Amino acid sequence: MSSLIDAGILVEDDAVGGIMRPPAILPATKEMSVERVWPISGLGLRFIIAQIETVIALRTRTFSNVLRPIADHARIVGPGRTAGLDPEWKPFASAFFASSVLRPKSGHCLTDSIAFMRVAQSLGLKAELVLGVCATPFSAHCWVQAGGHVLNDRLENIRNFEPILTI
Repeated sequence: MSSLIDAGILVEDDAVGGIMRPPAILPATKEMSVERVWPISGLGLRFIIAQIETVIALRTRTFSNVLRPIADHARIVGPGRTAGLDPEWKPFASAFFASSVLRPKSGHCLTDSIAFMRVAQSLGLKAELVLGVCATPFSAHCWVQAGGHVLNDRLENIRNFEPILTI
């Protein structure tokens, strides 16, 4: 956070109560190993539908209204299953990556990650949606993580981003 403050991207405001504490999330140290699977599987189709729904939702609703169901579900369900066991997430992540050739090419990590979370939560899988920023050059990125595993992205894509929000 201090690098973002030093760069003038975040500022402290006494009226707001200062800068919120950084999100508590383990640094990602592993990414999912995936298998080649047929993109038009039941799970692959769920990702495609979830991504289309997410694109529409982000265009027609506020950002907080799109994220609220994810946050509410995480709060209600509690700990759930985690990505501590690679085999549990491997078919899930494999279907996600395989379906990418058929999903809308929005080019947004946000739509990918929200769709990933929606499908994961519908199956009772526990993960966190992470939004991170990089100070120089300023950029933002979104990914899904469980424990130290990045589930829907590659480590090299998230390495330079500092998490500022986890859901």
